[in-house]
Amino acid sequence: MFTRFISVTWILSGGIMSLAPSVATAHFPWLTSDADGRALMYFSESVQETNYLLPEAMTTTDIYSLATDGTQTKLDMETVDSKEFIGRRSAAVFAGEVLELKQQYGIYHGTLLTYYAKHYRSHDPNGWRAIKPSGRLQLDVVPAWTPQGLQVAVTWQNAPLKNAQVTCRQGVQPPISMATNDEGSAQFPAAVPDSTALTVQYKVAASGDLEGKKFDSQTHYATVTFNIDKNKIAASEKNLPPIPQAVASFGAAVCNGSLYVYGGHQGKAHQHSRDNLAQQFCRISLEHPTQWEPLTMPQPLQGLALVGHGSHIFRLGGMEARNPQGADEDLHSVDAFAKFNTATHTWSKLPSLPEARSSHDAVVFNNNIYIAGGWQLSGVSPGTWLSTAWCFPLQEGIGEWQRLPDPPFQRRAIALAHWKNCLVVLGGMDENDQVSRRVDQLNLSSGQWSVLPDLPGHGMDGFGISAWNLGGNLFACGTDGILYRLADDGSRWLKSNTLQEPRFFHRLLPLNHDTLLVVAGTSLHNGHLSNIETINAENRKND
Repeated sequence: MFTRFISVTWILSGGIMSLAPSVATAHFPWLTSDADGRALMYFSESVQETNYLLPEAMTTTDIYSLATDGTQTKLDMETVDSKEFIGRRSAAVFAGEVLELKQQYGIYHGTLLTYYAKHYRSHDPNGWRAIKPSGRLQLDVVPAWTPQGLQVAVTWQNAPLKNAQVTCRQGVQPPISMATNDEGSAQFPAAVPDSTALTVQYKVAASGDLEGKKFDSQTHYATVTFNIDKNKIAASEKNLPPIPQAVASFGAAVCNGSLYVYGGHQGKAHQHSRDNLAQQFCRISLEHPTQWEPLTMPQPLQGLALVGHGSHIFRLGGMEARNPQGADEDLHSVDAFAKFNTATHTWSKLPSLPEARSSHDAVVFNNNIYIAGGWQLSGVSPGTWLSTAWCFPLQEGIGEWQRLPDPPFQRRAIALAHWKNCLVVLGGMDENDQVSRRVDQLNLSSGQWSVLPDLPGHGMDGFGISAWNLGGNLFACGTDGILYRLADDGSRWLKSNTLQEPRFFHRLLPLNHDTLLVVAGTSLHNGHLSNIETINAENRKND
């Protein structure tokens, strides 16, 4: 049968690669495997399109199979030209876990194009990390599943590549693009369908000539394909062991696949002393949650905020008790702001908070840390309620705190989350010591505060509440033990699920794309808790 190839001359004169500068519309080589276990390579705009014309330059590309023991095998490929598939297919079933190729393509508009492609055969992302890189791919892309969703690591010549544009296509959903951070990582929180494809573009200012034609730059494109079986995501199938100490009013965050817990109040409620400050800063792997690992704790605190971003944990404010047990309370809010490097296990100081603050909350959104709510304790005084909110940009160099429009309320023991480019402050207790179920939002574009529907409930509901944005949906839970979701139009709160043990002054954090962690806290009936619940979050937008 006559095989339909595109010649290099046609491509470089304005054919299919006329769209090459745009990752969203360019054509690339793709690697996948069929139901029989044979390797497939084809060339198209999307991974779903398998019958586009095959460029001549790709007809002799070497395709390798990589095994977990490091073995690399060059595959024997045959050409296929049918109505459903145009490309190349391995003559036999391949034995490895990863397929990959590298192909220098040619010069287009003064840039030298090079393609890289990779396919993960296993549907279990927990095994991908065990596969050693071949060293063949200068531009390498490694996916991994984390509690926050899909994490993509991009390297150039074995070094993390920051500001690389990564586009993620999941099933038939619209593509999502984002740039890698300083560690060469990009996080995609979207749900995982049957198939996922990644594309990455990287351009280098390097001149030279190829077959007598000059180029002034080099453009590299990488594609990666894989399927994920959600049932094989180990973390969601495991029960996490309880944290070492039962606590409330503590800090907790998820970062790089681990859960971190800092400080908190221990012992009986309403008893405050140095002895009631939990002496714990620890973490546990969410992928293999076997035991808690103790970490260095600079200062025992309660009523603090802890957030994760990139490879760092950020600690903001909190309250320290200076009095011994049985003595008059001497409670002080602190203005400490510090970050913990999860790789080196070291703390470093950051610019202090604009005012000492405790019983507040913080959230990371769009590479900024936002902080709101709380009060300021200074020894014997009854405390000063705070009516400010702040933003700290997480960027290269030393940032500084930026004041946000003042909130039209004063509340502590609140939850802070983001939703549709807004900061959302939920519940708490107001300056008149009244429990509040009020929900306020700050539009980050307009700078205007407005009110959302109150949280459902009665009595203590809303006090010491916790909230989290999972997949674009805002969830909250408190003393009534009900996990609520804010309707997509913001008109009402909907019941999503029910906790096994109601609690407050706990932390709600992500485990994966559809599951939340409910960490420790205190129960109205059983006192301080150390257990961790996993709860499915209803993400359907049928409201």
